[in-house]
Amino acid sequence: MEFLRTRRDLPIYPWCEGLIRIGADDTEVWEIPDPEGHWQHLLGLCDGTRADSAIIAAMAAMGVTTEEAQGALTQLREAGIVVALNAPYTESADDERVRGNLAYFWADHLDALAIQRHLETMTITVIGGGGSHFLMHLAALGVRQVRIVDYDRVDASNLNRQWMYDVQHIGRAKAEMASEYVARRVAGAAVQAFNQKLERVADVQAIIRGSDWVFCAADEPPYRMQRLVNRASIAENIPCIYAFSQRQSGRMMEVIPGVTGCVDCLLVTNDGRSPSFRQLVASLVGSHFQPDTPLISPTLGLMTSWIMKRWVDLVTQPNLSRGNAVLRLDFPTLAVAPVSTWARRLDCVTCGDQSNADHALWQLLPIA
Repeated sequence: MEFLRTRRDLPIYPWCEGLIRIGADDTEVWEIPDPEGHWQHLLGLCDGTRADSAIIAAMAAMGVTTEEAQGALTQLREAGIVVALNAPYTESADDERVRGNLAYFWADHLDALAIQRHLETMTITVIGGGGSHFLMHLAALGVRQVRIVDYDRVDASNLNRQWMYDVQHIGRAKAEMASEYVARRVAGAAVQAFNQKLERVADVQAIIRGSDWVFCAADEPPYRMQRLVNRASIAENIPCIYAFSQRQSGRMMEVIPGVTGCVDCLLVTNDGRSPSFRQLVASLVGSHFQPDTPLISPTLGLMTSWIMKRWVDLVTQPNLSRGNAVLRLDFPTLAVAPVSTWARRLDCVTCGDQSNADHALWQLLPIA
């Protein structure tokens, strides 16, 4: 038995005599002949509380045959105007808060209630001070189980781009500030803050264990932090999103254990492609350079919103990821394109048989 509900983002209204219109968007507008008002009445019955059989029975009282009502409901469902629920819809206070989320997922012909409940029961770990924007998005999506890892403190240089902090927060631990924010935004949130520096794979594993996803928004020390998180995520079989920023672009990639290659696969591939890559790694690691972050509020907002949209698509469409690509968002044009691709390496020291454990890169980027 299925319970039918019209999409609440689509207005339904008389258009001209004998005709009703559904939708007001250029790409989603339907016009339906309805001289007797039968179909507008049928759409009104689809409020999520009635099973399809009850709707058909109610239409029979208006002289509409079972075949006609079934045919109309089938067409409405195929068009995505009406969605099918597994149980009667009763709006709760929680649903009121995420009504826009539900409307968004239903518009994509997805089981919005199941997706929202899944988001609310997921455990997400966010690593690095650059993850404050990710945390804001996760809170808005209704994610309640959050782990936040950052050993840094808020300083004045963060205020040009990180919306979570104000002047009065300068000097406070970022992890604690972020946990307070999520707790305020999400009723019943279970937030854990780890104000610590990650230096060993075991440290990362202990924190991320049991998570559904990890977001790595930390880039210090260069390359080594990604290796630490990568090794831990592969060991714990947890997918991970990696985020990188540059002045004119943002970059991201996802690593899905057992499906895609990993960070170490990418590093070895880049080393084989470019004779200067190893020199670049050695120079960056040896310089101990602490650059100013060349980001402004709009560019950081663009990058994190793009990455979070990608993540939502991965969660709702598990077969979407083909992985093995670093995607680049160009801020001036908003174009997205892969800038580096690689394959999963069977000899990988982390996700393969470890036969490349003596690769020269690992001498430059040791992890323990």
